[in-house]
Amino acid sequence: MNLNFNYPIMIFRKDFDNGTVYRMGISKKKQDGSYENGYINCQFKRDVELDNKTKILPSDAWLTFYKTKDGQTVPYVFINQFELVEEEMFELDIDEVLSSEEDEQIDIDDNFLDD
Repeated sequence: MNLNFNYPIMIFRKDFDNGTVYRMGISKKKQDGSYENGYINCQFKRDVELDNKTKILPSDAWLTFYKTKDGQTVPYVFINQFELVEEEMFELDIDEVLSSEEDEQIDIDDNFLDD
């Protein structure tokens, strides 16, 4: 499923002993006017390295998935081409994004890690 991006997205990076994991930040406006933040796993070509909190505008991306060892489907966005966008400081931190108990229990498939 191809994806079109009209606005830049924030990419969060987390390094592990066996590779790097990227997540893209998303948000939605709630009925009370405040915003709720969320995150979607994403992956790039093997030669791509981005710093934490990099803003990009994807021009070629699609929704795909991998299967865990126990057969669970894990969706993520593969970003094939993008442009860098001028950096800005944001309040969100990658440790907040990737430090929940749920994340600690995720078995990251080797296909998803960037060496």
